[in-house]
Amino acid sequence: MKKFTRYAAVFDRYARCRDALVRVRFADPVLDVEYLKVTYRELDTLIRELQAIQMIAQDAAPIQLQATEEGVFSITFEIIYGHAGAPLEVDQVADDAGW
Repeated sequence: MKKFTRYAAVFDRYARCRDALVRVRFADPVLDVEYLKVTYRELDTLIRELQAIQMIAQDAAPIQLQATEEGVFSITFEIIYGHAGAPLEVDQVADDAGW
């Protein structure tokens, strides 16, 4: 069986997102992560949908996955939500409340 991750697009993970926000001077990043598991009855449908959202290339080598005991194929997406405040300008001073 070939490893699915070999063909998957590389996406930044939770910590990398936070670090990237800090590196470009965003303040106090807050991130949350959610996992979404999607199941398919047919492997071909799973592959077509992953190609449609460009997570695998159209010309990728054949992918072989094993179905679960229930006869379905599944994929789990990691969804990262985040926000951060822009830092104060150099000539600005925060008041006692931090604003």
